[in-house]
Amino acid sequence: MKDEEYYKLLDKIVRYCSYAERCLSDVNKKLYKSVVNQEVQQKIITYLIENDIVDERRYALSYTLGKLRYNKWGRVKINAQLRGKRISPDDIDFALSNIEPEEYQDILVAVLTKKSEALGDDAELFSKVVRHAQSRGFELNNILAEMKNRQ
Repeated sequence: MKDEEYYKLLDKIVRYCSYAERCLSDVNKKLYKSVVNQEVQQKIITYLIENDIVDERRYALSYTLGKLRYNKWGRVKINAQLRGKRISPDDIDFALSNIEPEEYQDILVAVLTKKSEALGDDAELFSKVVRHAQSRGFELNNILAEMKNRQ
Protein backbone atom coordinates (compact mmCIF):
# COMPACT_ATOMS: atom_id res chain seq x y z
CA MET A 1 0.00 0.00 0.00
CA LYS A 2 1.36 3.38 -0.93
CA ASP A 3 1.81 6.08 1.67
CA GLU A 4 -0.86 8.21 0.05
CA GLU A 5 -3.42 5.39 0.25
CA TYR A 6 -2.42 4.64 3.84
CA TYR A 7 -2.95 8.24 4.95
CA LYS A 8 -6.24 8.44 3.08
CA LEU A 9 -7.48 5.32 4.87
CA LEU A 10 -6.13 6.57 8.21
CA ASP A 11 -7.98 9.86 7.71
CA LYS A 12 -11.18 7.95 6.91
CA ILE A 13 -10.87 5.83 10.05
CA VAL A 14 -10.05 8.84 12.27
CA ARG A 15 -13.17 10.62 10.98
CA TYR A 16 -15.19 7.45 11.60
CA CYS A 17 -13.92 7.37 15.20
CA SER A 18 -14.48 11.07 15.80
CA TYR A 19 -18.13 10.87 14.77
CA ALA A 20 -18.96 8.63 17.76
CA GLU A 21 -17.14 6.53 20.34
CA ARG A 22 -15.83 3.36 18.74
CA CYS A 23 -14.29 0.19 20.10
CA LEU A 24 -11.56 -1.87 18.48
CA SER A 25 -14.12 -4.37 17.26
CA ASP A 26 -15.97 -1.62 15.33
CA VAL A 27 -12.71 -0.31 13.87
CA ASN A 28 -11.60 -3.79 12.84
CA LYS A 29 -14.89 -4.35 11.02
CA LYS A 30 -14.47 -1.07 9.18
CA LEU A 31 -10.87 -1.90 8.27
CA TYR A 32 -11.88 -5.38 7.13
CA LYS A 33 -14.32 -3.83 4.67
CA SER A 34 -11.48 -1.70 3.29
CA VAL A 35 -9.59 -4.88 2.31
CA VAL A 36 -6.18 -3.95 3.68
CA ASN A 37 -3.53 -6.34 4.89
CA GLN A 38 -2.95 -7.20 8.55
CA GLU A 39 0.19 -5.10 8.82
CA VAL A 40 -1.61 -1.92 7.73
CA GLN A 41 -4.57 -2.70 9.99
CA GLN A 42 -2.28 -3.12 12.98
CA LYS A 43 -0.41 0.09 12.15
CA ILE A 44 -3.69 2.05 12.03
CA ILE A 45 -4.98 0.48 15.26
CA THR A 46 -1.72 1.27 17.02
CA TYR A 47 -1.98 4.89 15.87
CA LEU A 48 -5.59 5.13 17.13
CA ILE A 49 -4.71 3.74 20.54
CA GLU A 50 -1.52 5.77 21.00
CA ASN A 51 -3.34 9.00 20.12
CA ASP A 52 -6.29 8.19 22.41
CA ILE A 53 -8.73 8.18 19.51
CA VAL A 54 -9.98 4.74 20.49
CA ASP A 55 -10.28 3.89 24.19
CA GLU A 56 -12.10 0.72 25.18
CA ARG A 57 -12.87 1.91 28.72
CA ARG A 58 -14.27 5.21 27.50
CA TYR A 59 -16.30 3.34 24.88
CA ALA A 60 -17.69 0.88 27.44
CA LEU A 61 -18.80 3.73 29.72
CA SER A 62 -20.40 5.68 26.89
CA TYR A 63 -22.14 2.58 25.54
CA THR A 64 -23.40 1.58 28.98
CA LEU A 65 -24.88 4.94 29.87
CA GLY A 66 -26.39 5.39 26.42
CA LYS A 67 -28.08 2.00 26.37
CA LEU A 68 -29.32 2.45 29.93
CA ARG A 69 -30.75 5.95 29.44
CA TYR A 70 -32.04 5.81 25.88
CA ASN A 71 -32.76 2.15 25.19
CA LYS A 72 -33.76 1.32 28.78
CA TRP A 73 -31.50 -1.73 28.94
CA GLY A 74 -30.46 -3.41 32.17
CA ARG A 75 -27.00 -4.53 33.28
CA VAL A 76 -27.38 -8.10 32.01
CA LYS A 77 -28.10 -7.07 28.42
CA ILE A 78 -25.46 -4.33 28.39
CA ASN A 79 -22.88 -6.77 29.76
CA ALA A 80 -23.73 -9.35 27.09
CA GLN A 81 -23.51 -6.81 24.27
CA LEU A 82 -20.17 -5.46 25.45
CA ARG A 83 -18.77 -8.99 25.73
CA GLY A 84 -19.95 -9.53 22.17
CA LYS A 85 -17.82 -6.54 21.14
CA ARG A 86 -14.81 -8.15 22.88
CA ILE A 87 -14.50 -5.45 25.54
CA SER A 88 -12.34 -6.62 28.46
CA PRO A 89 -14.13 -7.72 31.64
CA ASP A 90 -12.31 -5.00 33.62
CA ASP A 91 -13.63 -2.28 31.30
CA ILE A 92 -17.14 -3.75 31.45
CA ASP A 93 -17.03 -3.85 35.25
CA PHE A 94 -15.81 -0.25 35.31
CA ALA A 95 -18.65 0.89 33.06
CA LEU A 96 -21.35 -1.02 34.94
CA SER A 97 -20.07 0.26 38.29
CA ASN A 98 -20.65 3.82 37.07
CA ILE A 99 -24.41 3.26 36.84
CA GLU A 100 -26.13 5.21 39.60
CA PRO A 101 -28.37 2.84 41.61
CA GLU A 102 -31.18 5.40 41.85
CA GLU A 103 -31.18 6.03 38.10
CA TYR A 104 -31.12 2.28 37.43
CA GLN A 105 -34.06 1.72 39.76
CA ASP A 106 -36.02 4.60 38.19
CA ILE A 107 -35.53 3.14 34.72
CA LEU A 108 -36.62 -0.31 35.92
CA VAL A 109 -39.76 1.21 37.43
CA ALA A 110 -40.48 3.06 34.18
CA VAL A 111 -40.08 -0.14 32.12
CA LEU A 112 -42.37 -2.09 34.46
CA THR A 113 -44.97 0.68 34.57
CA LYS A 114 -45.07 1.15 30.81
CA LYS A 115 -45.48 -2.58 30.16
CA SER A 116 -48.13 -2.96 32.90
CA GLU A 117 -50.16 -0.11 31.41
CA ALA A 118 -49.84 -1.52 27.91
CA LEU A 119 -51.15 -4.92 29.00
CA GLY A 120 -54.15 -3.58 30.89
CA ASP A 121 -56.32 -6.22 32.57
CA ASP A 122 -54.46 -9.34 31.49
CA ALA A 123 -54.73 -12.44 33.67
CA GLU A 124 -51.05 -13.20 33.16
CA LEU A 125 -49.91 -9.61 33.74
CA PHE A 126 -47.32 -10.43 36.40
CA SER A 127 -45.44 -13.04 34.36
CA LYS A 128 -45.59 -10.97 31.16
CA VAL A 129 -44.21 -7.88 32.90
CA VAL A 130 -41.43 -9.91 34.53
CA ARG A 131 -40.47 -11.55 31.22
CA HIS A 132 -40.47 -8.16 29.48
CA ALA A 133 -38.18 -6.62 32.09
CA GLN A 134 -35.87 -9.64 31.89
CA SER A 135 -35.72 -9.29 28.11
CA ARG A 136 -34.58 -5.72 28.69
CA GLY A 137 -31.68 -7.06 30.75
CA PHE A 138 -32.79 -6.31 34.29
CA GLU A 139 -31.95 -8.76 37.07
CA LEU A 140 -34.76 -11.01 38.30
CA ASN A 141 -34.24 -10.14 41.97
CA ASN A 142 -34.59 -6.40 41.22
CA ILE A 143 -37.70 -7.02 39.12
CA LEU A 144 -39.38 -9.15 41.77
CA ALA A 145 -38.55 -6.68 44.52
CA GLU A 146 -40.06 -3.83 42.54
CA MET A 147 -43.15 -5.87 41.63
CA LYS A 148 -43.61 -6.71 45.32
CA ASN A 149 -43.40 -2.98 46.18
CA ARG A 150 -46.18 -2.28 43.66
CA GLN A 151 -48.71 -4.67 45.21
